[in-house]
Amino acid sequence: MWKDAEYLEYQIVKMSIKEHGMEDPLTLTGVGNLAVTYAEQGKYKEAEELQLKQLNLCENTLGSEHPSTLISLGNLAGTYSDQGKYEEAEKLQLKVLDLHKKLINFSNPNSQKCSRALSYGYQGKYEEAEKLQLKVLDLHKKLLGPDHPDTLTSMANLAVTYSDQGKYEEAEELQLKVLDLCKKVLRPEHPKTLTSMANLARTYSDQEKYKEAEKLHLKVLDLDKSC
Repeated sequence: MWKDAEYLEYQIVKMSIKEHGMEDPLTLTGVGNLAVTYAEQGKYKEAEELQLKQLNLCENTLGSEHPSTLISLGNLAGTYSDQGKYEEAEKLQLKVLDLHKKLINFSNPNSQKCSRALSYGYQGKYEEAEKLQLKVLDLHKKLLGPDHPDTLTSMANLAVTYSDQGKYEEAEELQLKVLDLCKKVLRPEHPKTLTSMANLARTYSDQEKYKEAEKLHLKVLDLDKSC
């Protein structure tokens, strides 16, 4: 199923580049997802190459202190660690933590919670990350509304944390909500909607629900052809 996921995410990146350009945040997110899929298959060289490209684009387009750049740094550190490149991984992890300390606005509880949740996720402290992400999601719903893109991103991040803990039912339920909202707020063929479909397909695969995963794969391919 990883090969199917790889092909699916490649198509999403291809569509996003065509519609929004290589430097668009949605494209960069898709590139990151594809790199993670490479790593899951043990294709560490391909993952590292793609993550380096993504990191460079994030730094040039969004800035070195943007949350997406920090996530790119963390993902690349994980790939280095998987290859036994522990010195390189440690350097990046220390860089991420230093940037977190610099960026935390202690007068803003929401900012502080977001940063700590991200840091806990990098360190594998998923229970702490989950608690903070739930609070961040609640704040986003109250301040921005349930349909706001930032709220959808918070929901998607929480679903990933659920999945990392093996809480696949909770992840699936949340990803279904994200997908439904993306279809309503954006449109079915929007790259963010397709990314949500890919994330849900991965959760289905993790639960060995291969038929459901395959249906989503085919749906994305159909949407790709219609664009």
